[in-house]
Amino acid sequence: LKYGDIVVLSTRRLNASGVLGADSSGSFDLVDVTENETIKLQPKQVAFSTVHAFKGMEATAVIVCDIESVNTDEARSIVYVAMSRAKSHLVVLANNKLRDTIVELRNRKLI
Repeated sequence: LKYGDIVVLSTRRLNASGVLGADSSGSFDLVDVTENETIKLQPKQVAFSTVHAFKGMEATAVIVCDIESVNTDEARSIVYVAMSRAKSHLVVLANNKLRDTIVELRNRKLI
């Protein structure tokens, strides 16, 4: 994968996301495309967007983060939208308890 193939999707804006500062190693730059998804990424740049802003688009690889709940229909819908943006690679970052619920719902095709 190239850096430009990857999109990080969150339920939060970048300044409130758990991935804020993830690019501090210097190996890549996280670029917020929430307001402008047509930004042309440079080499070593990874796109970041809110799930809502990325609805209807897709990327080769999607990393989903900041999932707080899957207890309501709306929360499950947001997780579904985020997960369905991936063409071939999907990573979901969630705490263990929530992860197990997401896997169970996914297996039952509820998200």
